[in-house]
Amino acid sequence: MVNKTSIVTMAVLALFVGIVTIALIQNPPTKPAPHNHEEEGRSGQSNVLEAKGDDIDLSKAKDFTFKVKGMNSEEIAGKVNSSLHASFEGFVGKVTADLETGQFTVQYDTSGASEEKILEAIKQSGFEAEAVSAEQSP
Repeated sequence: MVNKTSIVTMAVLALFVGIVTIALIQNPPTKPAPHNHEEEGRSGQSNVLEAKGDDIDLSKAKDFTFKVKGMNSEEIAGKVNSSLHASFEGFVGKVTADLETGQFTVQYDTSGASEEKILEAIKQSGFEAEAVSAEQSP
């Protein structure tokens, strides 16, 4: 037996299905374009990440460019950046990471950090790093 509650429930459900159907006909869903991380550099999107660090004494500041083996993601770049700031708190300014080349450029205060100490800190955090000569840097 069908009671009044069942009839009302079925009527409300039919009304809802009708409304949804009309909405989908008027505004069909669109499929988002697939995201290809490998194409980002070629499509004009930037592969360069930049993080502002500590306010350092610019009269003692120097830039150092180095390459981290296997650095190809924001996650790894973030870990390297965190390692630099933890190792040289107060002596690391802006850090720029290029995901395409795996290169970092770090602005540092020479009174508290050096190129050799920076490379050692990166190696101790589990990454292979080497200095990049001026001819190799972008």
